[in-house]
Amino acid sequence: MKECDLVMKGGISSGIVYPKAVGILSKDYVFKNIGGASAGAIAAAFTAAAEYQRQNSNSKKGFKLLNKDLPEQIGNDLLSLFQPHEKHSKVFKILVDYISRDKPNKFWFITKNIFHLRKFYRLPETLLKTNFGLCSGLTNNHQSTKGLTDWLNYWLEKTAGRLNHGKLPDRPLTFGDLKAQGIKLKVITTNVSTQQSTPLPFLISCHAKLKDLKNLLPSNLVKYLVNQHNSTSNQTIFNDDYLVRIPKGDEMPVLMAVRMSLSFPVLLAAFPIYQVDRSRRLLDDDDYKVPRLCWYSDGGITSNFPIHLFDNMFPSRPTFGISLDKYHEHRQESDEDNKMSVPGKNRVYLPTNANQGKTIPINTIKSFSSFLGSIFSLS
Repeated sequence: MKECDLVMKGGISSGIVYPKAVGILSKDYVFKNIGGASAGAIAAAFTAAAEYQRQNSNSKKGFKLLNKDLPEQIGNDLLSLFQPHEKHSKVFKILVDYISRDKPNKFWFITKNIFHLRKFYRLPETLLKTNFGLCSGLTNNHQSTKGLTDWLNYWLEKTAGRLNHGKLPDRPLTFGDLKAQGIKLKVITTNVSTQQSTPLPFLISCHAKLKDLKNLLPSNLVKYLVNQHNSTSNQTIFNDDYLVRIPKGDEMPVLMAVRMSLSFPVLLAAFPIYQVDRSRRLLDDDDYKVPRLCWYSDGGITSNFPIHLFDNMFPSRPTFGISLDKYHEHRQESDEDNKMSVPGKNRVYLPTNANQGKTIPINTIKSFSSFLGSIFSLS
């Protein structure tokens, strides 16, 4: 089979489309380098997991999951994956109710929820207590369905063929596991504190508080991070909160990187990581060596379509970049008007030279809500 690289753009709706696209490509190509940001990071991780199973056990079951089971799961349970913190449950319910209407009426919205406006007024204060997010990503105690991160944890391991009689393995899938099968995965997150785009896995040493990891990651990942990569020498820093060393490179769990890339602003909690601020090394004492808090949020904020990830002066294989945009009647023919045998085929656009980059659509923004919507669509 031929080899290829694959990079996928962020976007909430892409979670349903990308798995099927990957399933079709997998019939002719072996994926070597895979990358993405935000929701594209999810697709990239699942692609890497499916390729891992194909290389590790010569099984195509992972790609079959991507082509059928995964899109059905996402389509049926997408909203249930986002489970708000108890502090934000009412605000979350109101916002979902408003967004889900075909034509939201602002007057109706304000009138119906006038007694809850105080919750919105206090939202910046309460979000600070939940890492700037309405949802942690984990499963709430009173929910019968899995939260987003727990759901990803189960399906990522299943796609990689690593479940043990339906149960999660003791050791999570790592970048090193993928590397051993000739697969390179990169995802993008955003360090809001340094205002930089950051590729994962980490290449630098950093830490996270144990309590933060418990609030953001499944228990098997927390156990792996604590047991495999830490000594007791760090326990006295930051008011006796245990600082867990985050593994860099091959040892980093794939799911942790995906969760750090997938932190839709306000919707999902940001990830607090502690790093040394080396710009402070001119201080006379060793204070600069004390790790400082950095907030990591959605990769789409700074690099929503990281097509550059695997650039090479002399590429030996093609790079497929998948980006989803809204259908527009002035740019694409309708299926009824188009004579192609495959419905929707006329909506696929593939640039063939540099000048065609000028045809990127310009979206109309007429309101504050559409302005914010355009910003959030980057994630």
